Amino acid sequence: MNRYSPVLLWSLCVAGGLCAIQTEDAESIVQKMIDKDQSLVSGRKHLFCRIEETVEDLNEDGELVDKKTFGRITRDEPAKNYAGDDSHRLSNGEIEVSKEEPFSILKIMPRFNLEILPDEEVEGRLCHKIHFSPKGEQSYEGREEKVANELEGILWIDKNDFSLIKNTGRLTKPVDVAWFFVTVREIDFTFLSTLLPNGELGPKRIQYRFLVDVPPFWVFHEVHTREYLFAEDATQFPDTSEGILSESSGQVSEKKSAPVLLRRP
Repeated sequence: MNRYSPVLLWSLCVAGGLCAIQTEDAESIVQKMIDKDQSLVSGRKHLFCRIEETVEDLNEDGELVDKKTFGRITRDEPAKNYAGDDSHRLSNGEIEVSKEEPFSILKIMPRFNLEILPDEEVEGRLCHKIHFSPKGEQSYEGREEKVANELEGILWIDKNDFSLIKNTGRLTKPVDVAWFFVTVREIDFTFLSTLLPNGELGPKRIQYRFLVDVPPFWVFHEVHTREYLFAEDATQFPDTSEGILSESSGQVSEKKSAPVLLRRP
């Protein structure tokens, strides 16, 4: 018995170590990602951010009808994760510089079932891969939450520091959002991160597409793509052009784009 005790002890230690590794569930991984994101947002507040947004108006079949691009420079990246209120206190006061995104994926994680998938490498980083899907029968306080309840997608989370590297998602079924039968028929979105001048990760590109039906005549079908470029100083950006909001002037001169109304056949 004694001659096998070291082997048995070693085996038990290995088994115990494996069990300890496997105890980290999807919920704890995602919570660490959310905590990390809050730290990253705080760490890049001193940076300047140039945001270039392209809005593509599509018909019901997904064919391009019109395309507009405009940009702006802000003192820091939008403070509410990757979506929400983009107000920034610039030299001439607080100025609204962008539209509100339809949802913030990091704020709605408790609404989903979470499942760990096999690890995957993204952008050269080994990542936890987490699938999220609707729990069903979730309460909601507004139309954004009602739509969010029906999303599913994938989170790629850096295994080293729990930074969000990539996120994709889509609407699983049409959702009615107003008493007069407005229906969100489709949503899909992609987020991708990149290394910032401060050595940490932050947003590189956010793209989302939505198809909203307002019967009997109107359809809203658009793709919004935001490209982010960060710098320690605003002078490091290329020359500003029409459509750029600069901190020095505090003036907005941009090609505004209203939702396109398409008459259905």
